[in-house]
Amino acid sequence: MAMKMAKEQNWIHSEDGDITVFVAFLITALLAISALVVDIGAAYVKLSEAQNAADAAVLAAGAFLPASSGDTATIEQIYATAKEYAAKNKFLHLTDENISFSETNGRIHRIDIDVNISIPTYFAKVVGFSQLNAPISSAVGAVPTGSMSGVVPIGIHQDEINQAIESGQTEHLTLKYGGGGGSNGNFGFIFLDGSSTGGAPNFKRWMTYGYEGTLYVGQELYNRSGNVNSAVSEGCSYRFARCNHWHDGTHCNAYHYVPGCPLVIMILVYENAGSADIRVTGFAPFVIEGYTNQGEIIGSYVGSLFPSSDVEGDNFFGSVSISLIK
Repeated sequence: MAMKMAKEQNWIHSEDGDITVFVAFLITALLAISALVVDIGAAYVKLSEAQNAADAAVLAAGAFLPASSGDTATIEQIYATAKEYAAKNKFLHLTDENISFSETNGRIHRIDIDVNISIPTYFAKVVGFSQLNAPISSAVGAVPTGSMSGVVPIGIHQDEINQAIESGQTEHLTLKYGGGGGSNGNFGFIFLDGSSTGGAPNFKRWMTYGYEGTLYVGQELYNRSGNVNSAVSEGCSYRFARCNHWHDGTHCNAYHYVPGCPLVIMILVYENAGSADIRVTGFAPFVIEGYTNQGEIIGSYVGSLFPSSDVEGDNFFGSVSISLIK
């Protein structure tokens, strides 16, 4: 009997010991999980701050897109701007090595920022985690604008503007010839409202203020026969009168212009269409430099502007939208 009681007591002591070990293990596991939860929560906050900083940095740098891959001055500005805005957002880890570019035909159209950051832990150190590592990435791209409002009723064939850009002869182009003749630029006015008939008042309004509707890449439109000299004179004189950005005694021009100035216009880029006269393939910014009472308009291509558009196009003619893409 005494031996039986002794065995039972030994079993109870053994069971108590097992429970103590289990409870100790459970407490340790709970502490480890709690430590990880606290540190992961803190890391998430810092990760979000770093991601926001990377987004701000790449968007600021995106203002220089598109850029020539051989333009070292602009590339240096991209690096400097990205690092400046990262620092403004208390993200000091960004270096030139974290910034990369994508280009097509010698033109940079995308900037990527990729950084691996290490976040020190506090409580998780007791279970062997001294830091948490996470990648941060962000990218901005310049995509051709697929829709546009405020366009003036003139255009240029895509082959002609491509040739001008490739040759570097983008200044003092004849965008509209007097009488609608000529072989360089548009042969006359373009109906922007989709119709094929209409009077001079529409063209005067569009030439003066820009088209109030939205035009899209792929849209087919008709040319207007005739010259409508009055639309050229009234529209261009209105725009020149409202340009007060004087530089060396001249209005805005190819060498000195202010985006948003009435002399900076957006014109259609087109190809020949089957059922209509033209098909819109893009939009290009020009600055008006002169006009005549016979309806001739002279202008220079001014590179890239950044109108807002939710629609992307396929061809780059200088009108782009800048947006985060990663």
